[in-house]
Amino acid sequence: MDKAVGNTMQEAISNARRWLKRARLDYDGFEKIIGKQYLQNKNIRPHDPALSLYLLQQAIEKTVKSIAVASGSFKEEDLVREYQHHTLKLYLDFSLKLLDLPLAQVLAFMPGFNQPKIDEARIKLDEIKKNTLGTKRRPVQAPDWWVEYATLPPDAVERMLSILINIRKGMVTVIHKNVSGRSRLNIAVIESYSNNPTTTNLKDLLSPMLRVNDLEESYFNIAEKIIKQVSGNDFSKLLKEVLNKERESLVTPSIRIKREDLDSVFLPAWAVAALSVLSALTFPHESSVRYPSFGPMSETKLDCERYTEKLGVVAHIREVGYVTKMVLADMESVLEPIALTFSQYTKHSRYVN
Repeated sequence: MDKAVGNTMQEAISNARRWLKRARLDYDGFEKIIGKQYLQNKNIRPHDPALSLYLLQQAIEKTVKSIAVASGSFKEEDLVREYQHHTLKLYLDFSLKLLDLPLAQVLAFMPGFNQPKIDEARIKLDEIKKNTLGTKRRPVQAPDWWVEYATLPPDAVERMLSILINIRKGMVTVIHKNVSGRSRLNIAVIESYSNNPTTTNLKDLLSPMLRVNDLEESYFNIAEKIIKQVSGNDFSKLLKEVLNKERESLVTPSIRIKREDLDSVFLPAWAVAALSVLSALTFPHESSVRYPSFGPMSETKLDCERYTEKLGVVAHIREVGYVTKMVLADMESVLEPIALTFSQYTKHSRYVN
């Protein structure tokens, strides 16, 4: 068996958290250089744009590697030898493996969404990967994403980041609009679902939290499938253990749930998606931000002294930093579900049972 990053799921999660910890330290370094008030003061600009971008690129790279490590789907040596600092390539390969999971099959057919079929998405991702290859390996007709993304103008970068920020705000708005501020889940209903995890019992469990009464049954069907894919067959057992542990401290036959608690359930999905944009914006800069001379091996023909406001990623480095900060805040809630989801699907998972 090829060596994965961590022989067991718990080892992989532990290693993934180590990568994430280093990513946060890189982001902290960025904040120290640019100033912690950079989000409040638009006039704050980095005195060394290349160094600031380098630290953000490192934070994003290590965050992507943390989810790759958590999945148990990548050999340890490949993170260094094959992917090196190519964040986007690793993210695309992770996404391709994600498409093979049963969970992706569930999400592809959610009602109200016009998402491409899995095979079409896989073909598209393979095409994108070719665009990110270096000059010697890239097909002649393939666009040169190294140069295109390294030199994106400010308005293009602003649009990309604004879409991400607005999607996150929209998710929070939807949650807060449709979920009661403070709800109580009846313990008897929780027990009913844990003993018999059907769609009907799930609807009875979640309905008290919702402000809408006419939600389609199909949404609860999707929710039930997602819970089973992410949490596995042990979810009902986990609910029982939680109830037994908390029962003695309960003074009422119900558990209070705040809608902010749901933010930590749904926003990590945004964080994983946001990494695609952050990876695309920063992967071409992994080398050029470090050296004063680009040399013959440079794909972008940039060096650390050429990072000015004319480059979109420099002009909007505040927004790149903000999105990176939000992703890091959500990422801790991502690692265990990724590990558990991949562990149930043996095609990619390398965990030792």
